[in-house]
Amino acid sequence: MVTRDDIRAIITPAVLDSLFSIRFPCEPDQTPEWRSLSGSPSDANLRRLALPLLQQLSAFGPDPNIFPDLLTVLGSPDQGLFPRHAVALIFLLDQCPRYYYSEGTDARWVSAFFDPLVQRLLDHLLAQPAELQLLGHERWEGFSYSNFLYISSLILTAADHSEDVRRHLDLHDISQERRKEIHAATGIANPFASLIATEGEDPLTFSRWMRAGLPPVADIYEWAYLRLAIVDVHRPVLERFGRYPWRNGSLGRLNSLEEEQFLEESGHFGEVDGETARLIRSDVAEGQWTRLSLLAP
Repeated sequence: MVTRDDIRAIITPAVLDSLFSIRFPCEPDQTPEWRSLSGSPSDANLRRLALPLLQQLSAFGPDPNIFPDLLTVLGSPDQGLFPRHAVALIFLLDQCPRYYYSEGTDARWVSAFFDPLVQRLLDHLLAQPAELQLLGHERWEGFSYSNFLYISSLILTAADHSEDVRRHLDLHDISQERRKEIHAATGIANPFASLIATEGEDPLTFSRWMRAGLPPVADIYEWAYLRLAIVDVHRPVLERFGRYPWRNGSLGRLNSLEEEQFLEESGHFGEVDGETARLIRSDVAEGQWTRLSLLAP
């Protein structure tokens, strides 16, 4: 049985500090360099740090329900370092598996092990009282507004990955409120309002944007508006299918005929290949898991 001490021995405050510094190198009171905001970190230091952590965590799996409350590694939500450490933990569980383990049968670990962990963590974080909410700038003492927008967007990214349509209804409300806040703080209007008005309810919009390349932005604030637009275009997929069809293969699920058509129209965006899907379905049917690949740090 995994204990709190087991998790704390792996995910220490120093580890969380390092993860945060690697992902968000900008000084807290500065403005992030917006031209680099959309790229995945390729820092060798991140790989050396994250891969052993993910391997150790996977050894406790594959059942994510055996994990204790992940908030135990973060300390009390009212502590000063809690926001940084919470976002660092989200980054480790949500983004890092996608950077390194999206191919082959490892994709099942992303969708069926790490994703449930991070969604459970988000359940806790989003249920905190208003004064402790990480999506509020006042919780990020010493951070510029632009840096807060950049850092807290990682929370929205992780929430996007949920297949629970109720989470996306909450995200819709959050994104609407955040647009108002950005406009009030900066005077900058949402440049993507008309685009969302015309394309926002189409389930194919998200995959189309990702394949064609995201619309250009002029600064960090337009980037923040774009990130909110991406939040919006996830929801129609779930409202239509009740799940993300591109994730079926990595979870051992079979596609419906309607999903097959959708995946064809989306250019098979985000799908694992057919052989990988077959192997994962076989593992699911046999009640077994192929171990997470041992990648070199």
